Amino acid sequence: MRYAIRHSRLKDLRDYHATFLLHHGLLREEIDLIQGRVGKSMFMRHYFSPAIEDLKNRTLKAVEQMQKALN
Repeated sequence: MRYAIRHSRLKDLRDYHATFLLHHGLLREEIDLIQGRVGKSMFMRHYFSPAIEDLKNRTLKAVEQMQKALN
């Protein structure tokens, strides 16, 4: 029972994080990449290649905004 509650809470936190990033300028595909998911679509498997430095900067900016919102 305790495992199910913890697992559910972690899922909620991942969902919140993904939604926050989406609302702060990241694409769904970028969020999936950050969270370790790779889509099954042809685009994700063969053509999606984000500029890593740009993705890093936008992600860190969004995370800083999240920290400010939570404080």
